[in-house]
Amino acid sequence: LNAIIKASENSGYTLRTGVLGTKSLYDALSAAGEHKLLMDMTLNPEKCSFGYLVDNGATTLWEFWDKAGETFHSHLEGQPVGFWDSQNHVMFGGGPAVWMFEGLGGITNSGAGYAQSTFRPGIESELTYANTSINALVGKLVSNWKYENGTLTWEIEVPANTTATVIIPMADAKGITESGVNIFGKSANGVTYEGTYADGSHVYTVGGGKYLFVAGPEEWTEPDTESPTETSTDLETTAPTEPVTPSDPAETQSSNNHKRGCGSTAMGIAGILTATLAPAVLRKRKKSRKYS
Repeated sequence: LNAIIKASENSGYTLRTGVLGTKSLYDALSAAGEHKLLMDMTLNPEKCSFGYLVDNGATTLWEFWDKAGETFHSHLEGQPVGFWDSQNHVMFGGGPAVWMFEGLGGITNSGAGYAQSTFRPGIESELTYANTSINALVGKLVSNWKYENGTLTWEIEVPANTTATVIIPMADAKGITESGVNIFGKSANGVTYEGTYADGSHVYTVGGGKYLFVAGPEEWTEPDTESPTETSTDLETTAPTEPVTPSDPAETQSSNNHKRGCGSTAMGIAGILTATLAPAVLRKRKKSRKYS
């Protein structure tokens, strides 16, 4: 890993790999949490980067790291330079496309067909937020996170009848809640605490449902639950109580906000990850190499 990082620095954060090597490079750096480095490499405006392709009008993925025939080309005799160069080399996007969903967004398949999944937000990227979703056969997986001023606010959705590992990569966190309930170092509110990894990440497991995690530098404090002072009421002037209408069971079920696979999840067709780089994302590059 250190050799890869050093080689990236020596190349000015440009890519010196082809179709096969690029995907392996993205996979290795993403697994190591080197999301800031991958942001720098992806959005680099210099030749040999995806940012360069977009800046030069690419709406598809090219076979070579420059405009057709400019520097790299197919060198075939009897044809103009670059005549056979592919301008639709879709397989080139496999590395960055998967990284955007798994590394940045934080949704990884860890079981057959997302029956088990792993959620981990890519806060090392220095992005302030990322909204990600995947439509799988088992249902929709969602990871929407914000990271500002050392605080992570993270909404996730896990399909019914599946389980997920939730990783909060904040060794310095002193408080973690789920829907306002303290889960720092313990299980509560349908969330099971599994411990910490060697890097200090906090690990939990959950069932199907919607969850709101907040982790930050402040310790959790018990909310003030003191009852307000009661005031006396003149019974003679109190309006008669209306009869209570029994609630609709369907409404009652929908109001029980998550957990453990409760409620129905619409079954959709499998989401097929064939995405290439989104130009709108790449154009958000800042020269300071800090992104939001």
